[in-house]
Amino acid sequence: MIQSSNSRSLVNRCKSEPPMRTEFSLPELDRLSSHLFAWHWLPSSGSTGHSGGILLGVKDATFEVGSMDRGRFFVSMELYERALNFKWEVIIVYSPADHSRSASFLEELHRKVSAASLPVVVGGDFNLLRFADDKSNSNVNFARMQMFNDCIADLGLREIDRIGARFTRTNRQASPTQSVLDRVLVSPEWDLRCSLASLRAITR
Repeated sequence: MIQSSNSRSLVNRCKSEPPMRTEFSLPELDRLSSHLFAWHWLPSSGSTGHSGGILLGVKDATFEVGSMDRGRFFVSMELYERALNFKWEVIIVYSPADHSRSASFLEELHRKVSAASLPVVVGGDFNLLRFADDKSNSNVNFARMQMFNDCIADLGLREIDRIGARFTRTNRQASPTQSVLDRVLVSPEWDLRCSLASLRAITR
């Protein structure tokens, strides 16, 4: 589950649903603490453009957690999914809103995914557009879009198609600008194993 300021995106794959979140309210954390989860947290850091850090949790009953990793813009867990006898890695990202750091974010993402020894799922707030119609106005930066798409193509990742809400983020102004910033990307090996995966964005 990936949450931005106004939407929730749910990844349903097989019968598992690891929560992947970049923003939480205190009541939500209180509810989650009553369940048996394994957690991995990257604290907020103003110097890298995070507004709230990253918290990744998986259900102990569903997954066995192997090694964990973290960088400036991601946290990850290697998982063994007991019901499927399947090992894979989930990587949750939170890209800085300061686009002077976008290249650094993509470089770190490229290094992380390239070094992965397991099938990967990469999800979170990328703070980058892929296509012009990912934004409700025409104020888009085509060079950044190309840089993002080149990174995805070079890594051989596929974006899981999203249904539900048209956009995943709004600036909540009187005349709001809406964008698609939250995504889930998967490696070919993961895609082959979980070909029926789906993604739903729910506007809050």
